[in-house]
Amino acid sequence: DDGELAALAGELAPQAVMKIGAGGCLVNFFGQVSRIEGFPVRTVDTTAAGDCFAAGYLYGQLRGFSAERSARLANRLASWIVTVEGCDLDRLDPAEVLRSSG
Repeated sequence: DDGELAALAGELAPQAVMKIGAGGCLVNFFGQVSRIEGFPVRTVDTTAAGDCFAAGYLYGQLRGFSAERSARLANRLASWIVTVEGCDLDRLDPAEVLRSSG
């Protein structure tokens, strides 16, 4: 199952993040696996969802956020991009993304 996969991924790297669709993601941070809930939205197009998710997580880590906060940011950014057609980042407010992700 997803939890087992996240645990196994942690054997390969100190951090592993696994997106699980609308359910959010699983984070293995130095052997501790946590589930971070997703944000419910009406999906229009999944273009760039994975890229936005990865960018959100990496941004959080580079800014010194906890793994959980980075994952919430990743989930929020991915959930917002799927609400627009294509990869239309112009319709997203970066300050609101950061505020709403905690």
